[in-house]
Amino acid sequence: MAKQTRCILTIEYEYAQLCVFSLALQAAINRNCRDNANSRLESSSEEEKHLRETVRAARTVLRTVLDDLRPYGSLTYIPVRSYSRLLGATLILLKVSGFVSLDCPFFYF
Repeated sequence: MAKQTRCILTIEYEYAQLCVFSLALQAAINRNCRDNANSRLESSSEEEKHLRETVRAARTVLRTVLDDLRPYGSLTYIPVRSYSRLLGATLILLKVSGFVSLDCPFFYF
């Protein structure tokens, strides 16, 4: 399989995981906003696992683009949907960075 095809499949797979696991992130955001905006974000170990997987999937999408596609000039030739996947992963990481600024322990690796 061609390297570009493998990279696009990796982006698609990780983005699908990102969509599934980001539901836990949104639930944590909603619960934190509803309960008490000034309190620390609390989560169960199962939810924490999903949140870690959300960050991992988003980082993998970005790493695939930066390490495998960009250095060889292949970024120009990827499908438009891959750009939207890249944008979605970036926005999820931006949302997560808001929690990191709140000193939440489960986003540190």
